[in-house]
Amino acid sequence: MTDFKQFTERFKMLTGIDLEHYNKNQIQRRLNVFRQKYQFHTLPDLLAGIEKNAALRQECIRRLTINVTGFFRDPEHWQVLKNYLREMGKYQVPVRLWSAGCATGEEAYSLAWLAMTTLPKNTWELLASDLDADVLNTARAGVYTAKAVKGVDAKTLPLMFQRTGSDLYSVKPHIRERVRFFRHDLLRDQYPFHVDVILCRNVLIYFIEKTKKKVISNLVQALNPGGILFLGSSEQIIGPDKYGLVNENVFFYRKK
Repeated sequence: MTDFKQFTERFKMLTGIDLEHYNKNQIQRRLNVFRQKYQFHTLPDLLAGIEKNAALRQECIRRLTINVTGFFRDPEHWQVLKNYLREMGKYQVPVRLWSAGCATGEEAYSLAWLAMTTLPKNTWELLASDLDADVLNTARAGVYTAKAVKGVDAKTLPLMFQRTGSDLYSVKPHIRERVRFFRHDLLRDQYPFHVDVILCRNVLIYFIEKTKKKVISNLVQALNPGGILFLGSSEQIIGPDKYGLVNENVFFYRKK
């Protein structure tokens, strides 16, 4: 058995996360960076380290499952999403939204702001989930650095955030309380249902092809007919028709 195979099998036992579903080259690259940072000479050495040290194990989980995120990332696509929300608000109550793989919460709060400024009051619900419990705690706290909020335009910034320090911005309570964060494993857990809009951005790129197809199928099942799936700028679905989807716009798919 190779060192990598031994690591993935033991890692699954320790954490419940099956790395076999993820792109092997990406996982190996991240493992090597992590191993070198903490001065472990080999993968077996690293494995022994995370078995003994729970904090190190959690840090390893974060490094292996990290997603790229940001406030209003790819702003032109958020304008397209706003148009979809405006359309749904005319006939659908409540509009159910889900940020799947929300990481530290920037995307979820971006979606909350968009819904708050597009849909009538109390006509929408927002779920946000991630595999990593620690990043969810960061998301729930809703405190970000000036660097993290650079994607928020100057007019919106004071409406969304309270400045809590020279370099810190806190999401205002009335926005934060509209997001229900929960831990969710896209590969193992039951999906929410009757969702109208799902954002699953920069998540699928980490999976092997077989797993990617399974996740897409589950996301489609979670959507209401006519619902929208919004993917990341480096993701696309080849042959959306086989999933019951129509590619309506760049990175936007509607369930038939």
